[in-house]
Amino acid sequence: MHTPNTLNPKTPALWGYAGVFPGEFRIWDGDELLNKLRFMAEQGFGCTGLGLKQVGEPARLQQVSDTLRKYHLSVSLHFHASFFTATLEELRTQVADYLARLDEVRGALDVALIALNAGPFHRFMREPNLAFQMDRLALALQPLAAGCAERGIPLGIENHIDYFATDLAALCDRVPGLGIFFDTGNSPLLGEKPLDAARVVAPYLVGTHFKDLCVIPDENTLSSLNIGATLGEGDMDLENVYQALIEGAAHPEKLVMQIELIPPPDSDPWESLRRSKDFIERISGHRFLASIES
Repeated sequence: MHTPNTLNPKTPALWGYAGVFPGEFRIWDGDELLNKLRFMAEQGFGCTGLGLKQVGEPARLQQVSDTLRKYHLSVSLHFHASFFTATLEELRTQVADYLARLDEVRGALDVALIALNAGPFHRFMREPNLAFQMDRLALALQPLAAGCAERGIPLGIENHIDYFATDLAALCDRVPGLGIFFDTGNSPLLGEKPLDAARVVAPYLVGTHFKDLCVIPDENTLSSLNIGATLGEGDMDLENVYQALIEGAAHPEKLVMQIELIPPPDSDPWESLRRSKDFIERISGHRFLASIES
């Protein structure tokens, strides 16, 4: 449903918005989901995230479908499973049930991507250890990746403050059809440099949570405070990260790029959003063209 980026067909055509939604954006009054979809259209975004439970009833699915078509929007869906507490048989059942439900709704929804994360487990746990986690994820995700590939829908695992970029790249090498949904702000929270991580994930990339953070180290607590930033104004080196992703991606024109804006403290969220969109337009050539008036 989204409009191709005719200015530069080698860069992503689909830029969406995943959050956050400060009160000033006024999506919380009334029908939250429909308000979010209208916000996407008003701001020139082409995609947002959606949970299958949000369209559980046929009447609701039709209502959401009509709204998506009206505003020319696509959706990304989330897959969740208890990867390390369920048995493999239970995981296979969860995957089969999810794919069956996907078949029921994808005619009504323009599904651009399916994303997942493994949480709340992570690579630094002693039990189950990293090797076990990678083995279990590989086994559990093979049927889901195959099912998504059969349906022509990209599948990406997010670096959700749990695994290094190299961990996820190795996992993708073991699971045909699995890609990476890269959160540009999560790498430093594991001690990775954003640009280094971007270069590792780029060949496997299917999309991003495109966000920026400011990092304030604290030697007294042996930690760092990470606060939100307008895109391009924080410490994530987003311009170079973007270039590394585009240059390294197998199909940059098919990427699902979703802004995840955390406005700086005590800032005007609308102004932060405006400057963030200006930044993306400058580095990518994309244009945020509203499909309805705000």
